[in-house]
Amino acid sequence: MALNREQLFVALFTRLQTQLGSTVKSYSRRWVSWDDEPPAMQPALLLLKGNETSKRGEAADIRGAPKIWTISAEIWIYVKDDGTAEAVPSIQINQMIQAIEAGMEIQAGEQTSPFAQYIARRDAPPAATTLGGLCISCEIVGEVEIDEGTQSHTGVIRIPVAIQAAA
Repeated sequence: MALNREQLFVALFTRLQTQLGSTVKSYSRRWVSWDDEPPAMQPALLLLKGNETSKRGEAADIRGAPKIWTISAEIWIYVKDDGTAEAVPSIQINQMIQAIEAGMEIQAGEQTSPFAQYIARRDAPPAATTLGGLCISCEIVGEVEIDEGTQSHTGVIRIPVAIQAAA
């Protein structure tokens, strides 16, 4: 069975919109440069699809074990401060990262994936979201890159995300 990637991205995008709500003024799944995003439309959040890798689960000896896909994504956030010398961009940056991190946690009543048995997750926290049971896990992985924008007054955040799903 082929993996429905679009369903995963719609679920993640919806989760981010729900978690951040009106604190973000502009949401997009297309690349927009921070220079092209008007200050009135910031904070802005972009969700971009990345590369994919596949492998059979560690339980591949089990007949019918699914192929496990790891799909990368990036969340980009642009935050414009008030332009004063006293502005502290890291306050809003930290709040945005905290809200996204909370949105990536498993929610009350969220079901787990029936495919979780096919992979070993010794290094991952058990509290990663499954996007309502659509995937095995969806979580922040790797280095979160931050440019506070002290020269330009536009802070830029790049948050790497990995979605593990079975097909």
